[in-house]
Amino acid sequence: MNIREMAIEFIRKNPGCTSTQIADGAGIPRRLVQPLMSELYTQEIVVRYAQKAHPFFYRLPLESDRATLGMKYEAHRAKAVELEKRGLWRRAAREWLLAMDSTNNEEARDKATARREYCISCGQIGIAYDTPGIRVYSSPVADLWRDS
Repeated sequence: MNIREMAIEFIRKNPGCTSTQIADGAGIPRRLVQPLMSELYTQEIVVRYAQKAHPFFYRLPLESDRATLGMKYEAHRAKAVELEKRGLWRRAAREWLLAMDSTNNEEARDKATARREYCISCGQIGIAYDTPGIRVYSSPVADLWRDS
């Protein structure tokens, strides 16, 4: 069982736990838990919530949580995740846009927007150089300049 599965299993048995409790209870190094939980939250495998000034608490999503998002959102989300796995970033970005448009839930819309931006950044060809005021792209395939 890998650390991802260990964390999910611990959350299934102990809903409403913090990342420190997950690390201690599942036997995962603390430095790995925080990035793992962020990834699981982004992929909508876990739900996180905060109470006042306390850290995030994690639990698995309930059926009622999924029902509020809508069937169309779930269909577009599943398609986008599949396209991401296949490396079809631009198509996945389009599916995330459709998913965002198909729900009224603000949190789900924000997640879909973030995932869409990620897909767009992964789908860019070439290397982007960020110079203030100037955007320069270098594409080794399209570089036709030669010394003569």
